[in-house]
Amino acid sequence: MQTPYASKAPRRLLLLISCGALLVVASYSGSAEEVNAVASGSQQATDGLTVTPEIFTPASSGNGSSTSTTLGLDYSYKKTFQIFGTPIPQQLSSSVIRVGNAQISTTGKIPADHNANVGDLLDLSGLMGLEWYWLPLAPAPGTQETPQRTWAGDITLNAKVSLEEGPHLSTTLYTYGASLFASLQGAAGPQAQAYITWPSFLFEFARVDPSNDSARKAVEPNLSNYNRLHERVGGGIKLPVTLKGRDIKFDAKYDHWHEVSPPDSIATAHLSAQTYRAYSILLPGSKSDPDWTVTYSTGNVPTDQAAAKVWSLGWSWKFE
Repeated sequence: MQTPYASKAPRRLLLLISCGALLVVASYSGSAEEVNAVASGSQQATDGLTVTPEIFTPASSGNGSSTSTTLGLDYSYKKTFQIFGTPIPQQLSSSVIRVGNAQISTTGKIPADHNANVGDLLDLSGLMGLEWYWLPLAPAPGTQETPQRTWAGDITLNAKVSLEEGPHLSTTLYTYGASLFASLQGAAGPQAQAYITWPSFLFEFARVDPSNDSARKAVEPNLSNYNRLHERVGGGIKLPVTLKGRDIKFDAKYDHWHEVSPPDSIATAHLSAQTYRAYSILLPGSKSDPDWTVTYSTGNVPTDQAAAKVWSLGWSWKFE
């Protein structure tokens, strides 16, 4: 007898082939030099492809999900197309820079064990919006003056469309909406050798099509579109230790999604809100030496109502 998962195998294969094709093409056009900001939820991660083979060890899970250790693949890709405005200069500038960007990005986790609950299989997004940068104010060359501003800021306002695919192929959400992102970070240089933090904040409004949400179908016969809010707080800090001359960093993020005025059946079934936390230790590598990341995550995402606690160990390669 055909299992429910087996009936979804062609759909899973199609998704993986599509993602693979996109990422292969992306690897020839991206320019990934640093992706530290990804873990903290920042939108300042540079363009390019990052592939991370990982070992997932669920500490706990739910709804029949596997709790055994499994291998898997974590991937992320971002490509930005500038529409108008002045590119960010290589030299520090006193001006506020405004640019108009379009962006495509995709992230996901592909476990070898399809029962493992490790996060979204696919989150594919398209963005278009405005971005403002405040760069550090450097002293004049050859002087010993103190910099007037040793921090950098970023504010982004975007329109967004996305496809979110759950880990068990039981839920696919199509969304559109708008997001506001802001971040603050210390400037690089001798004045910033204290352990720098990078707080970031995201607020997102989305209109969600739940027609392929199996958990929602089970408790609510009226699958009408609904409004969803998403808040994220992220940040990172450089630890006061190094390994082989390389900085070790700690990143964290907290995500909360909640439906606006959910039906009683959805609220009673605890399907109207989700919370996800992730904490990572990152040892950055070089172009020939992969990054190493240890991550602990807890909670669940909108495409999967089974909360889980997962440890993962991975090593990342960046492609230009």
